[in-house]
Amino acid sequence: MLLDAAEWRVDSSALTADGDWHETEEMLRLHHMAARIAGLPAYNGAQPWVEPPEVLSHYVDLRVTFDSAIEYEGAYLAIENAELCEVIFNGISAEKGIHGYYVDESIKKLVLPKIVKGKNVLLIRTPIGIRTKVEWCYLLGEFGVRVAGCEKTLTALPAKLGYSTVTAQELPFYTGNIEYTEEIETPACELVVKVSEYCGALVKVFLDGKDMGVIAFDPQRLSLGRVASGKHTLTYKLFGTRFNGFAALHNTNQYDKWASPAIWGTSGDSWCYEYRLRDMGILASPVVEMYE
Repeated sequence: MLLDAAEWRVDSSALTADGDWHETEEMLRLHHMAARIAGLPAYNGAQPWVEPPEVLSHYVDLRVTFDSAIEYEGAYLAIENAELCEVIFNGISAEKGIHGYYVDESIKKLVLPKIVKGKNVLLIRTPIGIRTKVEWCYLLGEFGVRVAGCEKTLTALPAKLGYSTVTAQELPFYTGNIEYTEEIETPACELVVKVSEYCGALVKVFLDGKDMGVIAFDPQRLSLGRVASGKHTLTYKLFGTRFNGFAALHNTNQYDKWASPAIWGTSGDSWCYEYRLRDMGILASPVVEMYE
């Protein structure tokens, strides 16, 4: 589950202290608002590592509230500057210690207390500075997510996936690989498979566990050679992309071909708070051709 919006406040006395919260805002936007309140200079477009080292003296509190249709234990929070953050989940402090990272070594993982069925509240105190930004973070685990507009609900992990976009199968922010496995029965023949419609980087095909090659270009067909008669297992491994977890998901210009920091901060009709996700997965049933 992508966590990219929160209620927020700057330099409160304590994370659990009473006080007014600003209304929910997308985190990259609220960073600029919080920086102004903290008296930090406006972002000049420079990458953080070109700025001189800084002493962090300001903090932003974030409050993320979401519903869950399930209880779940074993979730992680993946967040930048994890070692500098204070995290409280449903009134319980997250345990100290880093447990690996998610996608990028800068996005480290913290263990969270149990997710409860119903309303869950995540509090994060994160530093802010010229080099140190408020960034999107991620709730990780073996669960699904249902998105309706701006609202997200945690659900059970789908038991199976059909041949269509996984964004509509409660995996809207999933950016890893997906394996589709099916059993077939063939005569002794030459076997060819075709995956005509997919959204991802490429598809790797396995026959009875053996890597047979990739499908990546027209005509989207792969010869698997001669096979014996009988039952066989075909596996199609779709290699995902990171778009639905990291791209400019609030940019309404779906056909933009460029990318720069500005594309995450569009405005006017080029911005919306709802998610502009892209299809991902094998979108149409693969075709198996048998030539005796």
